[in-house]
Amino acid sequence: MDSLTEQIEVARTRLEEIRYSRGWTLSNIQEMTGLPNRVTAARWWFRAPHSKGLHRLAGYAHELGYGIRLLIVEDDPAERPLPWRERMPHTDFTTLDPDADAMAEPRRLQEKLRRARLATGRSRTDLAEALDTSPLHIWCLEYSPTVHDLALCEFLMYARFLGYTIRLDLVPDNEKGSSPDESGKEPFSLSV
Repeated sequence: MDSLTEQIEVARTRLEEIRYSRGWTLSNIQEMTGLPNRVTAARWWFRAPHSKGLHRLAGYAHELGYGIRLLIVEDDPAERPLPWRERMPHTDFTTLDPDADAMAEPRRLQEKLRRARLATGRSRTDLAEALDTSPLHIWCLEYSPTVHDLALCEFLMYARFLGYTIRLDLVPDNEKGSSPDESGKEPFSLSV
């Protein structure tokens, strides 16, 4: 099992502990969210390790000498006065309210990867050859929202529903341990 999959598994376990501590069942989640059934509610967290988009981004990061670290950061209740449904991410990635846009995390990760590639002086063509793909695919990894697959979206939404944000950090491959996130809070680090 690779490091990213292990981190996702640890995150899933932690989120499930939070759900159990609140006494929420999948039926409760189904009712609160209006999801069609318990299976759909379970899918929010079950499919996360199979996120092809996140693993593609991890391959890109590895080629540049970086890894992806998942961090769970508890949302400040004072900063999220709206009901959870109004704070859920939708298709608008340009929203100015960071609390409303959990899906901004993959976009921020893409931007960090693009900057890392530019900092190393590598072109998309160079990186495409190293990863045995096309320059267009590299462009998609840097810019396209379609790289955010349903499994990743569901995982981020599930965390958001429980009052947590999953941060996707780009760190050098040789760096280990946790560090405060951009807001200065010490996150619950899931790095392996």
